[in-house]
Amino acid sequence: MPTGEIVSSGEDRSVKIWNHGECIQTITLPAISIWSVSVQPNGDIVCGSSDGEVRIFTRDKTRFAQEAEIREFDEKVANSAIPQESLGDINKEKLPGLSALKQKGNFFHQGLR
Repeated sequence: MPTGEIVSSGEDRSVKIWNHGECIQTITLPAISIWSVSVQPNGDIVCGSSDGEVRIFTRDKTRFAQEAEIREFDEKVANSAIPQESLGDINKEKLPGLSALKQKGNFFHQGLR
């Protein structure tokens, strides 16, 4: 971003804003995953998600959505959840914590033909 912050998106329904390695803001969307994120020269964040919507987030109060639209968005987020069946046989409640990221993993390489 023009401020030096970094923006990321992922399969956790969120867009995150990072400053010096620390997540300073999380924007949750009413979708299963965020497929793309782009920062515009003016600092606005544009993202596309699995619900087929493209959304723009801004810090500029002159470009904020109307209060009713913000309320509708907040309600969509509150009423949405990632369905358990979309996770296959993964139990969300039994996933390891952050310490698992420090453990060495296995690398599998399949050659191209």
